[in-house]
Amino acid sequence: MPVFLGVAFGLALVLVVALIVIVTREPAAPATEASASASTHATADTSAPAPVPTTETTASAAPTLTGADAEAVAALEKLRTGIASCVKDRIKGLPGTSPAVPQSLAWLKKGPYPPLIGDFSTPFFSCTEFKLEAPMPFMLQWQVDKPGAEGTGVAWIDDDRDGKAERAYGFTGKLKSKTEIELGPVGPIDASRKVQPGR
Repeated sequence: MPVFLGVAFGLALVLVVALIVIVTREPAAPATEASASASTHATADTSAPAPVPTTETTASAAPTLTGADAEAVAALEKLRTGIASCVKDRIKGLPGTSPAVPQSLAWLKKGPYPPLIGDFSTPFFSCTEFKLEAPMPFMLQWQVDKPGAEGTGVAWIDDDRDGKAERAYGFTGKLKSKTEIELGPVGPIDASRKVQPGR
C-alpha cells in the first residue's frame, strides 16, 4: 500500500510540475508576439512620413506683365542703364529733365506712337544713348525732382485712349557722387504724376 501511495504521490508531483511548466510557458509566446509587434510598429513609426498633398501654394509669384505694361517696364530698364552711363562716363552729374516722348498722351489716341528720329536727339537722350524705334504704347520721360540731386524715370499708360493715364511705372535716381547715381527698381507709381517741361 505504501508503494501505491508513493507512486500516486510521484505521479501527482510530476503532473503538478508539468502544469507549472505549461502555465509558465503559455504567456511567454504572447509576450514574444507582443514584442515582435511592438518592434514592427516601432520600425513603421521611424520610417519617413508620406508627403501630405496640399492645395496651398508656398509663395505667390509676381504677375507677369504683358502688352503695354511689359514694353513700358522694358523701356524704363533701358533708360536706367543709359542714365547710369551718362552720369559715370559723360556729364559727371545728374542729367536734366528730358522731353516727354511722345509730347502728350493725346498722341496715343490712335494707338502706339511711332517715334521719330528727332524725338531722341536732345542732349538728355544723346547722353544716355537712349532711343526706341518700335511704336510706343506709352509716354516716357526722365524728370528732375531736385536739381543736381534726384530724379524719376516715368512711363504712363493710357489704355482707353482718353488722354488720362490709368497706370504708370517708374524708378527713382539719387546722385551719390559726381560719377555715381543710386537707381531704384522699376515698379508701379502714381499715374497722376504730371509731365514736366523738357529741354
